[in-house]
Amino acid sequence: MNLLKFLFVLFFLLLVGLIYSENQSYQMAVTKSGVNAIVLLNGYPFFEIGDKDTSMANNINYLIIKGMNTITIHVEKISDDAKFPSFSLRLYVYPDGAKSTSEFKEVYKFEWDSFKSENKDADTGNPIYPKDQKYEFTIDTPPPSNFFNEGQKITLNDDTKEKAFNLIKEFYNSIAKNDMDKFFKLQEYKINDVYSSMYMTDIKSKMESSKKYLTDLIKKPEFKLEPVKKEDLIYKLYCNDKLLWIKTKDKKAPIQTSSFEIEMIFGLINNELKLVR
Repeated sequence: MNLLKFLFVLFFLLLVGLIYSENQSYQMAVTKSGVNAIVLLNGYPFFEIGDKDTSMANNINYLIIKGMNTITIHVEKISDDAKFPSFSLRLYVYPDGAKSTSEFKEVYKFEWDSFKSENKDADTGNPIYPKDQKYEFTIDTPPPSNFFNEGQKITLNDDTKEKAFNLIKEFYNSIAKNDMDKFFKLQEYKINDVYSSMYMTDIKSKMESSKKYLTDLIKKPEFKLEPVKKEDLIYKLYCNDKLLWIKTKDKKAPIQTSSFEIEMIFGLINNELKLVR
């Protein structure tokens, strides 16, 4: 994500208002270098093979479910030329409104570093890559998200793909026409469910500021909206077939602009496909 896209996301979140109550939240932090990795949280691809070297830490409240939660980790060689490959994942629990990371409690950690002698072949000195990891943790009172209770299993067939592509076109057209009422209406379920899981309040009143910001942004002459090519889209099911995630063949979000991108992650709610994540 370039600087302008990062600033857009940050500005958007500030506009909708990060107003937290004293509730428990969850964060997952991943750092990887010189390896391929897949990290799934309850079947959701938090990190996938092909993603670039990175260090990231994200709130994962919207993925936490009541009862057993599962993190799985797969790390593999990316090439013989990779220098000093390493991988780490940490899971934190913290109270919302935390003033600093000193209030974060680390509840799980997995680290693999090719520097360490135990991770090298004694004869060749080549890295010995780790076995797949699995961590399970139980949550009695999850953050307030409804999707995993309401979401229905999706059958991935031509009809589903066509409906999903039509929704992508609706998003695309709402941006092309600068119709922010339609743009936010299409995201209504996602906005309410994801932001509620992060204990945000007064969401609707904050949307007006976001609408104005995007309306002004799209009016700028330098703003560009890239075309969506149907033949370039890849459709994959996750989370026990409750999530349909659509990306391009080069792993980009389907809708790309000069200032931001929009991921297309659909769920089936009351037999209707909706953007849910």
